[in-house]
Amino acid sequence: MTPALLLALALSAAPSAHAADAVNITPKAVKNLKVGLSGGTFDLELEAERPRGLPIRLRSLNYELLVGNVLVTSADQDYEGVVLRKGEPATFTIPVRLDASTALSAGMKAMSSGSLDLRLRGEAKVRVLIFPLRIDFDERLDATGR
Repeated sequence: MTPALLLALALSAAPSAHAADAVNITPKAVKNLKVGLSGGTFDLELEAERPRGLPIRLRSLNYELLVGNVLVTSADQDYEGVVLRKGEPATFTIPVRLDASTALSAGMKAMSSGSLDLRLRGEAKVRVLIFPLRIDFDERLDATGR
């Protein structure tokens, strides 16, 4: 085999071999929390990080946000221009709107437990060099009010 062919084989195998740790999507904080009789709003701050390897391009996030095991929102957000480099996390903000019943349910659970249990799950679509990858994520953020 020629060196160019070996390099091509190595590059084509590399993304699938490490797809699980290609990027970490983590909810970091809840900001601007406002809850009223008609519903509520808050901003969920996310961090996307490339733990190792070549830079990747974050194409999109397809996610669901659950508050206290109640589905609050789901969306597909494009991030075509964002490049994640090893050790350089990027921060994103997702604006979240709650209807009255969801805000009431989440508020009651938060008051009884003293925390706001958020779960973010979905799929990150990324590209390493020319290879597209899909990476599942399922993360929790326990925002305590203490």
